[in-house]
Amino acid sequence: MISILHDLLVFSCLAAFVTGIIVATAAQCLALSRSTNDPRTRTNLLIMAQKLHNMANDRPGNFEMAQREFNDQQMLLQRPKPQPAMQQQQQVQPKIKEE
Repeated sequence: MISILHDLLVFSCLAAFVTGIIVATAAQCLALSRSTNDPRTRTNLLIMAQKLHNMANDRPGNFEMAQREFNDQQMLLQRPKPQPAMQQQQQVQPKIKEE
């Protein structure tokens, strides 16, 4: 149980870290768009900043889905595997000849 909680905490921290990187990258795109003179480059940087911003804000939905998948996998790992049914085999005994 403690291992599962530890894994979930690590996963949560990782998700927060990735979200932070996405937000920082969006901010860089926005800053670069302000410093360029080329309208096409500015437009592309603004579009990229918007897409990154949307990704960062959409993380809770993705996190919940990933968390559900993680929990399902943990439950599958804990479920005992069914043992195959034991079968008995009969061996043909040689007939004893009476003399």
